[in-house]
Amino acid sequence: MRLAKVFPAERRDEAYQFAMSLSQGYSTVLSPATDVYRVWVDIRCRDNFELSFPL
Repeated sequence: MRLAKVFPAERRDEAYQFAMSLSQGYSTVLSPATDVYRVWVDIRCRDNFELSFPL
């Protein structure tokens, strides 16, 4: 897992939107803390459906 981005706690909605957009094709983890939200991504875990059936 690699750290993709850190958001201050007051930008929670933006952190969730960012994590959701990444999760369309990658494995992601959103880790909330007291003052920040960290978005982690595993670039090795690309969506298998996308890889098996390209458009």
